[in-house]
Amino acid sequence: MKNIKLLLAGLILVQLGLTSCKKLELEKTEKNTISDPKKFTEIKTSKEFTWSTNKTIAIDFPARANDARVAVLKVVDASGNVYFKKLQKANEKFVGSIQVPSHMKSLIYVYGGIQKEFSTQSPSLTITL
Repeated sequence: MKNIKLLLAGLILVQLGLTSCKKLELEKTEKNTISDPKKFTEIKTSKEFTWSTNKTIAIDFPARANDARVAVLKVVDASGNVYFKKLQKANEKFVGSIQVPSHMKSLIYVYGGIQKEFSTQSPSLTITL
């Protein structure tokens, strides 16, 4: 009998506890006065922001007269990912361009044993040996 009374008292306490919980009503905030853009052209950004995810860098390899070297010309990042690779004679001029991700701040060009880092902020790269 004592167990039944304890069980009944426990059920009453649980029922009171569950029914006394009320959902907290949060104040409704006023709707934002700025309307959401409906078209891509309505999106406003700062003047410094660029939508492009890549950038083009012009490569200029000037010819060096009387230089008989032949080596691989490569443009790589610090991790060793190759963005450009070409067999290049030192006495022949080469002009071309590559596209690299916009987030890249610097790359490295390698020609034979020469290795130099350059900034991708400049739109052109002139390779000097």
